[in-house]
Amino acid sequence: MTKPISTIGIHLLLGILVFSGIGMGQDSVVQGTCTFRSISLVGPLFSVTAINDVGAVVGSISNGGVILGFLSFNNRVALFTFPGDSIQTFPNDINNHAQIVGSYDSISRGRNGFLVHDGGFQTIKVPNSSGTNINGISDKGDIVGAFSMPGRGLQAFLLHNGHFTSFSVPGALSTQAGSINIHGQIVGTYHKEGQDHGFMVRNGVFTFIDFPGATDTELNKINNEGDIVGQYSNATGLHGFAFDKGRFVTLDDRGSGSEVGLAGVNNLDQVITKAERVGDCHSQF
Repeated sequence: MTKPISTIGIHLLLGILVFSGIGMGQDSVVQGTCTFRSISLVGPLFSVTAINDVGAVVGSISNGGVILGFLSFNNRVALFTFPGDSIQTFPNDINNHAQIVGSYDSISRGRNGFLVHDGGFQTIKVPNSSGTNINGISDKGDIVGAFSMPGRGLQAFLLHNGHFTSFSVPGALSTQAGSINIHGQIVGTYHKEGQDHGFMVRNGVFTFIDFPGATDTELNKINNEGDIVGQYSNATGLHGFAFDKGRFVTLDDRGSGSEVGLAGVNNLDQVITKAERVGDCHSQF
């Protein structure tokens, strides 16, 4: 486990911005195949969340009632917790500069986001929020996530050059930003009228992305080529999928023994599943 390192506070500003939305035609669905392999880890695996271009994987492990973050690379695993009195650490993304973002729960400070790079930890919190979740970081260092305010649902945010911009899908009960790429394309999930739906937003314009025929769609990650991965639910259960250039590709991990979605994708079209497996899918995108 990494040793606690001094926490660096950062001061950030909050802005409010509401975007207009557009629809998207979605009529191309194909079945894809990937070669999946298990991720080698020691101990009970809680979840995997992201993979970068060199194959470094981050996620969380439950150990003795405490949830630890992990970084897995070249068959070696480093465990870490946010310094101080944190009891849960959830890494959610890693970029190609080895910057890791996520969220932690502490006894004294509640739920906050974090950034860790070169062994140094930073707390990231939306000002005046009752909780901050950080879900994604781009290779440019832009950060996205969601925050809560008393009496209000989750709202999404973008952290760019030290400034927060918050946004929500119009009419949604909650909006969560899950990932951002170098082009400023943000993907995430919003909840409205009892269902989850996917969205992408760039330059203030929403594109709504729902898997055809699904009851719920969640978007988790987007790479620099614009490939998006997530999961959808329908009458047959939960399935993983990719969305590329207007085409939906169902990517179920048949060897996992369970129905799972896709948690992450890198720029080499490798994906990770929520069943703790890596898939090589170069021919699919």
